[in-house]
Order: sequence, then C-alpha cells, then structure tokens
Amino acid sequence: MKFIYFIMPVMLLLSIHADAGMSKVINATSPENIKLVKIFYTGAITENKIISLANVIDEIEQKYKSTQLIYLYINSSGGDMDSGKIGLKLVKDSPIPITTVNLSSVESSATMIFCGAKNRLIMDDTTFLLHAPKLGHSLNNSSEVNIDQAVERLKIYRDMFKKTYRQCTNLTDAQIDKITYSEDAHEILNNKEALAIGLATGETEKIERTDAAYYIYDGNSK
Repeated sequence: MKFIYFIMPVMLLLSIHADAGMSKVINATSPENIKLVKIFYTGAITENKIISLANVIDEIEQKYKSTQLIYLYINSSGGDMDSGKIGLKLVKDSPIPITTVNLSSVESSATMIFCGAKNRLIMDDTTFLLHAPKLGHSLNNSSEVNIDQAVERLKIYRDMFKKTYRQCTNLTDAQIDKITYSEDAHEILNNKEALAIGLATGETEKIERTDAAYYIYDGNSK
C-alpha cells in the first residue's frame, strides 16, 4: 500500500492507492473542534472498501472526540453480500451517529449499508434497487455438491436481505419474500416510493459542509 502526503497551510490531504482507494481532507488547524464529518462511498461493495470504511469510522472516533454526527453518502450498484452485511453493522453500531444519504443510486447489497442508519436521506432523483441475491459466478460444469452449496449460500444471502428490509421498510413479509425470491420481481424505487415504504426517512437538497471529509472509491478509478 502506498501513502502520499500533501501538506497545505490549512488542509491535510492523504491519499491511499490500493484495491480500495481512499483519501481524506481534514481541517488540520483545529481537529478538536470538528463536529461534523462526511464520508463518500462510491463504487462496488467489496471487502477492502468495507475495511476502509471501518478504518475511517474508527479514526473519526479516536482522533476527533467532539464529532457529533457522520454523514455517509453512498452511490453504489452493490457487490459482495457479506461485505454489505458488515457495512450495515458498522453503521448501526457506530459510537457516533451516522446518517446515510443516497447520492444517486443505492442498489443490491449497498441497500444493507444504507439501512444500517436510523436516519436515511435521499438526494433529488435517486433510485434504489431491491432484488433477489444471485451468485457471482456460473454453475456450468459444477458438481452436485457445489450446486447444493451454492443454493445454501443463496438462502443465507436471501435471509440477509429479508432481515434487513423487515427492519428498515414497512413492506409486508409477503412483499419481501417476493422481491428476494426472483429477479423478475425486483423493485426499482424512486424518491417517492422509497419514502412511502420507509426505506428512506427524509430528503435533503444539499451535501453538507463539514470540517472533515473522507472518500472511499474503487482503487482503479484513479
């Protein structure tokens, strides 16, 4: 992992280039006065990027003791289910309250991270995708044992979605069962629909100005 530091009169910028790219901008002159922090999470949900998210939340807690609220801005088409589950726990169990915000699109396993917060906001013209889990690889030429294992894994992932949506929407069990059972029953939700089912709890028109900001993105995007 390569670290590059740029020191400026007021701001400190740190960039980390790896599978998960991360950078941060901090008001280096008064860290003890930082009250609000924002995190931008863009791109796929992966193990490395969720570790980056955990690292960021821990750093904010340890270094910026006066922080009262973290805004987590998400734009993601989803990705790894296990990482999505971990992301949900990170947000839900954060010692500093986190408000999640859909920047543009929150899909698949990214909805789990979004649902980890009590306060879940949406920007203008955003979308959500709720659907059935699917495997990331083909089962062609797989043995019967491998197929059985894949089916069991899909059941586990489906249960993850079902548990998440029961906790952060007002959808009935029958509606959740339908959405998570077949890709044909997927739901693409706009702002009005996300608010109606409780997936989002409110709207916001702007990205908050904060004293500190972190950016987590796909490493090959730079």
